[in-house]
Amino acid sequence: MERVFCYFISALLLATSMLASFSLAKTNISTDTMALLELKDHITSDPYSILAKNWSISSSVCNWIGVTCSYTHHHRVRALNISNMGLAGSIPSNLGNLSFLVSLDMGNNSFHGHLPEGMAHLRRIRFISLSHNNFTGEIPSWFGFLEKLQHLSLRNNSFTGFLPPPLFNISGLGVIDFSENNLSGIIPVDMCNNLPSLKRLLVSSNKLNGQILSGISKCWRLEVLSLSNNEFSGRIPREVGNLQMLEELYLGGNNLGGNIPKEITSLPNLRTFSVLSSNLVGIIPASMFNMSKLQYLHLGNNSLTGTLPENLCDNLPKIEFLYLIKNKLHGQIPSNIGKCSSLRELSLARNRFTGFIPQEFGNLTILEGLDISVNNLTGEIPKEIGNLTMIQNLYLYENNLTGFIPQEMGKLSKLESLDLELNRLGGPIPAWIFNISTIQFLSLSANSFFGSLPPNMCHVLKNLQGLYLAGNYLSGNIPMSISNCSRLTIITLLSNEFTGSIPDSLGNLRQLNVLQLSDNKLTSESSSQELSLFSSLANCMLIRHISLERNPLNGVLPNSLGNLSSSIEIIYAFGSGIMGSIPGSIGNLSNLIALRLDNNQLTGSIPTSVKGLGKLQGLYLHNNIITGTLSTDLCNLRMLNDFNISQNQISGSIPGCLGNITSIRSATVSVTDQS
Repeated sequence: MERVFCYFISALLLATSMLASFSLAKTNISTDTMALLELKDHITSDPYSILAKNWSISSSVCNWIGVTCSYTHHHRVRALNISNMGLAGSIPSNLGNLSFLVSLDMGNNSFHGHLPEGMAHLRRIRFISLSHNNFTGEIPSWFGFLEKLQHLSLRNNSFTGFLPPPLFNISGLGVIDFSENNLSGIIPVDMCNNLPSLKRLLVSSNKLNGQILSGISKCWRLEVLSLSNNEFSGRIPREVGNLQMLEELYLGGNNLGGNIPKEITSLPNLRTFSVLSSNLVGIIPASMFNMSKLQYLHLGNNSLTGTLPENLCDNLPKIEFLYLIKNKLHGQIPSNIGKCSSLRELSLARNRFTGFIPQEFGNLTILEGLDISVNNLTGEIPKEIGNLTMIQNLYLYENNLTGFIPQEMGKLSKLESLDLELNRLGGPIPAWIFNISTIQFLSLSANSFFGSLPPNMCHVLKNLQGLYLAGNYLSGNIPMSISNCSRLTIITLLSNEFTGSIPDSLGNLRQLNVLQLSDNKLTSESSSQELSLFSSLANCMLIRHISLERNPLNGVLPNSLGNLSSSIEIIYAFGSGIMGSIPGSIGNLSNLIALRLDNNQLTGSIPTSVKGLGKLQGLYLHNNIITGTLSTDLCNLRMLNDFNISQNQISGSIPGCLGNITSIRSATVSVTDQS
């Protein structure tokens, strides 16, 4: 009897326990559901209707998009991932009721506001990513209560204030990413005392200041340290060399100084080292080039001196990106560079290198970008450059290179940008240049190229956006086919010997921004006296700059001049034999900044419509045959800086209101006294 009674009591207790457990589970599931529904209510924009259509009480919360439940804790919500959904809104305090939540990812949305204190109740949380949103306010100190937190990313928001010290007491924290905010203050001196698990510390692109403290070495497990683009000062601490597990180190864009500590070169696992724009001086430690795991090295825009070692690439088998741009390095580029066979991008530009371009560059067969511009390199372009069949961007400008462009470069079928300007190269422009369909940017200006452009020059160049051939000895006509380069935004052919008429087909270049044809021997295509080019350019809705000066245009400005796009800012056509009067339609060009029609044969009076040129800063009409009087309409040009209408036949008095234009720096006006 006692045994039966005991079984009865045990069964009753078990049933009661199960009932209580079921009731508790139901309550907790309901709590999670209500917390998520409140989050849904705080969503102000759901462009793809993901939550609007899916988060409904008609189905279990565990079936909602972005929700993961635990099967060991009464189907409680364990993970919430609503990243990359284009959502906007704020976080309600009740989100903290998701007491079994382990992972929260709301990244890449448009959430805003402060983080609610209720989130401090997420005591099981291990992973939080709120990156790429619009959150504001200070980073809450209650993050320090989340003792199980391992990953915290608040990247790319608008958080302000200091780094919260309680956060640095979470011993299991492995990732801190606060990059791209507006944080200020210093990194706490004792930050690393209680962070034995920290592997990634990213606080770049903020306003943090002070010195990079030697205590950072206590975060001995660090694999990634990113402090770039802040306001840190002082030297790079030698103790960084104690971070033996470090793989990536970003310190650029600060107010640092001093030398590169040689201790950094002892880091056995370092793959990335970037300290650009940091006022560094001295020589690059020779041991830097013995770091066999190094893949990315950026020391650009400093004041580093010295030469590159002859054995530069003996021990850099994995280097892919090497940027030493804008320093004070000198000497020759080592021929050993050819052994860095993994290089994809190499920039040695804006230094003081001398000597020839090493033919060993031809061994870098997977190179995609090469920039050795603005040095003192001499000699010819080596034909081995033609081996760089993966090259996309090739910059050799502003050196003292001579000779021709090698025919072997015709094999560079992936070339997108070629800049050889400001050298002493000569000969005809090779025909192969006009057969590379990928080319977008071509600059051969300020050399000694001669010959004519091929009639079908744009038959293949469908991607060409910038054409810079100024300052050469090119002759012949501008090909009519230039309009087939339909993506052209900039054409610079000034200071050559082009002849013939300017093709009206230029007006078919609907994306054209800049047209510079000055200092040639070009004429108008029109059979009448009107300069038809201006009529055709009215189709170029993005045109900003037109330079036609010092060509024998010998025509009349058409009334369609006023039909040019409202984007036009500069018109230069001085010294071009232009006749007739200034059309009244010119007043339509409301964004015009500079107008130069001086040294022509213009007649008639200055049209009163010039009062519509409210942004005009420079007006040059001198040395023409303009008559009439000066109208007070000129006084509407309130932004005028330079003004010259001398050497004409203007009569009457100078309007006194011109003296009220405070922006004028230079004014030259002469009138004829008729008394």
